[in-house]
Amino acid sequence: MSSSVEVGIALALVAAVMANLASLLKHHGCQQVPLVRIHEPLRSARRLAGSRWFAAGWGIAAAAWLMHVAALSMAPISLVQAALAGGAVSLAVLSQRLFGNAVEPRQWLALLLGGSGLALLALTLPSIGGSHSQFALPAIVGFEGALGLLALTLSFGY
Repeated sequence: MSSSVEVGIALALVAAVMANLASLLKHHGCQQVPLVRIHEPLRSARRLAGSRWFAAGWGIAAAAWLMHVAALSMAPISLVQAALAGGAVSLAVLSQRLFGNAVEPRQWLALLLGGSGLALLALTLPSIGGSHSQFALPAIVGFEGALGLLALTLSFGY
């Protein structure tokens, strides 16, 4: 794997954590202002923009988007998106640690299963030749089909 691809994956991981932190900050900011009223869109928008939590969330989200774009220019989209999807774990951890939100055992199980799928994806990667690598269609269809069947099985099992 080239150093450019490694930097792209690292940027994607940082972008994932930043985007999740931004979402939590914006959510917290929304909770700190009076209810948004559909009949008063400008007043509601001013209140949200006046929330330091909400504004900080938007700033961090903008920086995360720029990192995401940079990551896509250096690594294949499949790896960048897998790294971003793996960031869901950071959302749960940040939510629990920073804001005291409860993360239920069933939610941790879902994160574990999602992470396992991403690990399987990483293990089955062909050789990477830059940001425009090729993947075998039958392998991708088989992999995604197996994950879909596993998800259906688990959905109906509970």
